[in-house]
Amino acid sequence: MRKRQIEQMVDDDINEMENGMGIGIELDIETADRIVVLTLSENLECLELEQREIEELDSVPGYKQADYFSNREIISAIKKVLAYYGADL
Repeated sequence: MRKRQIEQMVDDDINEMENGMGIGIELDIETADRIVVLTLSENLECLELEQREIEELDSVPGYKQADYFSNREIISAIKKVLAYYGADL
């Protein structure tokens, strides 16, 4: 009995979220683009900070090495997207 009540509550929450998602929030393209640029810029700053921290380590653990190389690729991709939007880098 309890399991069914929990399942029903979850179903109700999902239905409420799905129905509430289309209730009139509209953004013009400039605002949406600005949100993208700001979000990517923040992420770029965090990744670049992490890269500098890794570079300053005397001994880099294996998992940090993997982060370092994947971060380089992500940073490159973010910079390309930001350049597309005309963001100052």
